[in-house]
Amino acid sequence: MSDSALIRLGWDFIISSGASSITVLCCLLESAAMAGHDSGSQHQFTGFQKYFNSYTMIGRRNYVIATYASVAMLILYFKFRPKKTTPAMADK
Repeated sequence: MSDSALIRLGWDFIISSGASSITVLCCLLESAAMAGHDSGSQHQFTGFQKYFNSYTMIGRRNYVIATYASVAMLILYFKFRPKKTTPAMADK
């Protein structure tokens, strides 16, 4: 039986047994902790990966900040770059 089927069976049992909302909340938190990959507790990153990785929240945050900064720099570059003058305009 797959994990999702077991979780569904567990939820059906909790709901049918008339469990309190605190019990349901605790089961939800336990199932959320089991989902997904490891949050980086076993990884020792060095160099570039220490600051930019997909395992830790800080690493993900740094990717987002770098992406936003890159887009902002491109927008500012194209907004403030010098305008080219055409030869006909230079003669007048």
